[in-house]
Amino acid sequence: MKKLLLLLTLVSSLASAETWFEMPNKGGGKIVLLMNKCSNTSDGRVVIAHVPDGSNATGCWTYVAEMIIVVWDNGSIRTSTFDARNFIVRESK
Repeated sequence: MKKLLLLLTLVSSLASAETWFEMPNKGGGKIVLLMNKCSNTSDGRVVIAHVPDGSNATGCWTYVAEMIIVVWDNGSIRTSTFDARNFIVRESK
């Protein structure tokens, strides 16, 4: 049921720029999944990974088989996979 709720939230919130998903990362910061489309792909969305030292990594994410697949574009492109259940929904007021 939680998986279905996450998927429905992802789909229903595509029109809202005020909704995003986030989870803590290993660097002590967070990974933020935005609803904005990536400019270089037809179906990817923008992802930002932030760490406390102020550095950021960006890329594109997609939802596939209950996983969040991220292709980072920080020079050397690498792919990361995250369990979608680890992300929580955030909304600005």
